[in-house]
Amino acid sequence: MQILPDFIKKRIVPNETYIIHSVLSKEQIGFPLMIDVGACEGDALLPFLNDGWVIHAFEPDQRNNSRLKKRTRNKSIIINSEAVSNKIQNQVDFYSSHESTGVGSLLKFSKFHELSQTVNTTTLKAYCDENNIDKIDYLKIDVEGHDKQVLEGLDWTRINPSIVMCEYEYRKTKLLNYTMHDLIRFFEEKKYNVMVSVWNPLKKYGGPHKWCKFVYSDFKSISDDTWGNIIAARDDTLWGNLAGQAKKYSKIWSLNLYYYIRRWNNIALNPTLEKTNKA
Repeated sequence: MQILPDFIKKRIVPNETYIIHSVLSKEQIGFPLMIDVGACEGDALLPFLNDGWVIHAFEPDQRNNSRLKKRTRNKSIIINSEAVSNKIQNQVDFYSSHESTGVGSLLKFSKFHELSQTVNTTTLKAYCDENNIDKIDYLKIDVEGHDKQVLEGLDWTRINPSIVMCEYEYRKTKLLNYTMHDLIRFFEEKKYNVMVSVWNPLKKYGGPHKWCKFVYSDFKSISDDTWGNIIAARDDTLWGNLAGQAKKYSKIWSLNLYYYIRRWNNIALNPTLEKTNKA
């Protein structure tokens, strides 16, 4: 059930995709290309797909991959079932959870994770070489922990995406021996400007989440118990436009109206949640 109309959601629901799409839609010339690694059911790619972008999506979770194909039926999109990492491998364990459809991963980081399938992995370098891709306008990564490995698998001497967004969450990445600061350092060494969209600590995967703030420079001030998305752009003008849009949305996002609407809606549907969901 849709709680709010789309035109209202785009204003009050914290979603970094809105900002990136609003900036890139003004820059669009010809047929830009997006690679979505960890596409899930396609929420992040649909605005670009509807604008005529060339989309290459990766979604190894069989259920999400099937839903993505149904949702984008009759549209021009390439959907891959491989996982993406920094190595090409076959028959790698993949974990899913009943807690949320969005936490499928090569990494077992949740007590609710169960081995659901095995997958093959590829790298962005191999995929771009095979598909004659020499330019990426937007690279979005949300792979539940392996974001740094995905970045390491791209040939940065040949391709520098205009904008990159990837996720950080310490409870996942500590299992892979890296942190948000390692991701930021990775981008800065490649001369990218960076901002971080910070979300408050997770209470439960799949539930409503509270957004916190954008951070543009003092990254050491970000607490280790938060999670969020790192947005990187190499071009100064493009990054300035992103930062401008981020500042425009941050005031209303910080009210977390959608968080409370979802929570109240859940309680209305199931009153017993009121006792267990107090925050």
